[in-house]
Amino acid sequence: MRDKAEELRNKHGKVLTVVLVINAILFIVEAVAGLLAHSTGEMDLGQLIQNSIENYLPLVRDRRIRLVGAVPAAFPSIKADPRRINQVLSNLLSNAAKFTGDTGQIEVGADQMNDGNTSGCG
Repeated sequence: MRDKAEELRNKHGKVLTVVLVINAILFIVEAVAGLLAHSTGEMDLGQLIQNSIENYLPLVRDRRIRLVGAVPAAFPSIKADPRRINQVLSNLLSNAAKFTGDTGQIEVGADQMNDGNTSGCG
């Protein structure tokens, strides 16, 4: 049973890697063709970060890396393109997972600056 769970986690990690590669290729093709579309709207950045963390948990579980979301509960919604923010979070988490040692911790969050702007951190 444990082997089956490990096999599924490995497959999930491979699928995420393939999705990242495909998204990168699509981004390049859209940029070169001048078709880089974006859809800006109000979004909950905290929820988007949490969803990204949940997607990457299977990739780092065996290495006992902790993934932590750090967004204040009262964080305001932001105006952005969720697709592009997802792409940034995927790249950030993928790179962080590659370069974090076993039993390490990756923290992804956002905070509001004194001037009212938002700030992200990885």
